[in-house]
Amino acid sequence: MNDATTRRYAGLFGIIASLFIVVQVPLYFLYSGAPPDWDILTRALLGITGCTLYLVFFVGLRHVIERADPAASLPASLVQISGLLWVAMVFVPQSMEAGAAISIDHDIDTTTEGPYAAAQYLMQGATPAC
Repeated sequence: MNDATTRRYAGLFGIIASLFIVVQVPLYFLYSGAPPDWDILTRALLGITGCTLYLVFFVGLRHVIERADPAASLPASLVQISGLLWVAMVFVPQSMEAGAAISIDHDIDTTTEGPYAAAQYLMQGATPAC
């Protein structure tokens, strides 16, 4: 694959991944009380799909940075590893939310209630601060 194609695909995957994440956010605010399971599972699916697309973006971004400046191998690796760690940090609370919605027989607000809510505070609270 040549450089132009790599740039095009990296950019395309980054834009599409961002759209999935942006579309996911309003689903957190549709209901004033406990959202129904379909809402929780839909936002988890959107978030996990967006993060999967981000994996391709971060790998492509590393390639683009290295091709622009071969001496920038270390910063390119740091960008890629940081992006992959961020994706992992988002996968876990998304899975916790979906798991809590599936395991409880009534509707709960998985962001504040349920067996995994406290762990999600730590995971999602620490991620934006990085």
